[in-house]
Amino acid sequence: MIRYRTFRNTDPPLLAELWCSHPPQRALVQPMTTGLFEQKVLSKPYFDREGLIVAVDGSRLVGFAHAAFGPTNDGSAVSTETGTTCMLMVGPHVDRRQIAEELLRRSEGYLRSRGARHLMVGCVRPVNPFYLGLYGDNDSPGLLESDKETVSLFHSAGYQSAQTRAVLERRLSGFRPILDRVQMQVRRQYHIELEFDPPAGNWWEGCTTCQADRLMHRIVSRNAGETCGSVTSWDLEHLSASRGVRAVALTGLEVQQAHRGQGLGTFLVGETLRRLHNEPAHRVDLAVIHVAEDNRPALALFQKLGFTQVDRSLVLRKSPDSSIA
Repeated sequence: MIRYRTFRNTDPPLLAELWCSHPPQRALVQPMTTGLFEQKVLSKPYFDREGLIVAVDGSRLVGFAHAAFGPTNDGSAVSTETGTTCMLMVGPHVDRRQIAEELLRRSEGYLRSRGARHLMVGCVRPVNPFYLGLYGDNDSPGLLESDKETVSLFHSAGYQSAQTRAVLERRLSGFRPILDRVQMQVRRQYHIELEFDPPAGNWWEGCTTCQADRLMHRIVSRNAGETCGSVTSWDLEHLSASRGVRAVALTGLEVQQAHRGQGLGTFLVGETLRRLHNEPAHRVDLAVIHVAEDNRPALALFQKLGFTQVDRSLVLRKSPDSSIA
């Protein structure tokens, strides 16, 4: 008989073992260890044991669901208005689907009991309290379309797609920035400045990204010294180990409105990739980014730089008064 209960201090080794038993998945970091789970999940200051619900069959932990919340608008505290089932995982079991459904019911019950008005799936910035770097390979993707069984579960529970993103990758072996008349002119007028470990914008950002090794790349006007755009890369240390190749994620690409349409984004990303790949001590061989599928200019930019789509990420939501069908 399956028993359901909240997290206990003796659970981390069992959770790590369950994680490692999960079938191979492109964006699920393996192997999981007790120390890594404690570092990336349990050490967060807002971790609530009541939100981590486990399923136990005899002495064996066979599944878990982790429910949590996002931040206030200013990022200064946790807000219970929007809740999410950050992670739902069930190991090999004859009643696997039924266990997953019950874990989801209990996860939603926890979120509703704390006052959630909106329910989500996975972690999507800014509702990204846990699992950065452990699932999704780039920032916080929600749910990957390639995880078909889990997608089916949440669709059956009434969750609907609110946004889709293309998961793009680019191997950097042989990469060369685009060099044409426009890019030559941009190169004469702008240069790239680096900021290692840029300060967090608020408390929430500090909590969710403090363990990521981040590097901000800024495009700056040579004449005026004005910063016209930026992109941040962070080292996918644990994904690199499971993939066997050193990888980075690109996030937060932005070019100021007044400077768009002039090739600055192409120069900024191209130079960022070139520098990352040519770094002697920490040579990067793979870059990953998620781009909203309705952001046509950004998609065109990355495709022009040789990125290809390898998956889709889904942002799934539903009203809190809905239930599993």
